Amino acid sequence: DTGIAHRFFIWQVTLDMIRAHPVTGVGYGEYGRRFAAFRDAARDRELYRRLNHVAQAENTLYAHNEYLHAWAESGFAGLLSLMALLVLGFSAGLRTVWRAQDAQALVWGLLGLVAAMLIHSLVSYPLHLPVNGLLFWASLGVLLALGRRHPANP
Repeated sequence: DTGIAHRFFIWQVTLDMIRAHPVTGVGYGEYGRRFAAFRDAARDRELYRRLNHVAQAENTLYAHNEYLHAWAESGFAGLLSLMALLVLGFSAGLRTVWRAQDAQALVWGLLGLVAAMLIHSLVSYPLHLPVNGLLFWASLGVLLALGRRHPANP
């Protein structure tokens, strides 16, 4: 399938970006501008030759994987910060479920939304889309706020 091959090629190019700038990344918002240069450097790969002409010339703005995209743009420290924020939000939600009886349905719903977005983030860029990003970050913020209402050691 050309769509799957194209996605794999984008991920290979993104990994090339990460290998070239593992610590600092290419800069926030620079992925789309820098993609073409890294893509052109990978023209000798078999996966590139299997792509159609449209896919070979596409200047994609996103890595189609939020984690790789974050690492490519902001380096390892940026990826680590994103992962820490996600773990804090998710753990706050779980702590709220175990400690609070009044908000369990809400928290399970928010945890489900966040988990679905994080899984979808493995193959797409939902957090870069305005409505999806708003829902995700607002949900994570509510989970963090609820976690503060129900601390681990009251």
